Amino acid sequence: MNHGSRKIFQCNAAPVLRSCLLLVLFLILAGCGGAAKLVTPESTKLEVKPTHLQQFRVSEVTSATMRESRTAKQLRTIIRAQLETTLVNFDYLQPVNTRPAHVIVADIKEIIDPMFGLGITVGSTIQFKVSDPGGNVVLDKTLVSKGRAEFSESFVGSSRKSLAAQRWMERLLTDFMTELTAIPVVPVED
Repeated sequence: MNHGSRKIFQCNAAPVLRSCLLLVLFLILAGCGGAAKLVTPESTKLEVKPTHLQQFRVSEVTSATMRESRTAKQLRTIIRAQLETTLVNFDYLQPVNTRPAHVIVADIKEIIDPMFGLGITVGSTIQFKVSDPGGNVVLDKTLVSKGRAEFSESFVGSSRKSLAAQRWMERLLTDFMTELTAIPVVPVED
């Protein structure tokens, strides 16, 4: 034994550290859910109504009960974009704002958006109002929608939250399209 040297145990930390970082990166990437699924007539099993074709326009998404912040603005923008995309998928969105249309207004009443958790639930309470071209309200419905992701689906918290948010948005849009498809519509011609 050489006691003059303190070199009893030798460990090269760089490969161990690199392996740990690669493992963490792999877990993060493995948990990413990818893009949200599109809400379509096929995915919802809803029949596209000929009377509804190109008859709707999204006027605004508001959040009167939410404190005004950059996050609230982003959320309104995301909900509006997802709503318009879904209307396009059903061919219900009016392509040009040159003629009267049924107008959709969504008011966000509450958002459930946890910061962390083993099981994460994301949800909302949103009031949807649809007015016909004459300004008469033909649909006034408050929808409560939730999406949940469990720890067993992803070990990474941000991935669970993303998956829960995706499920919430799919549920919200499916519920809204179910309500919208059920209302009677007199088509407005060009």
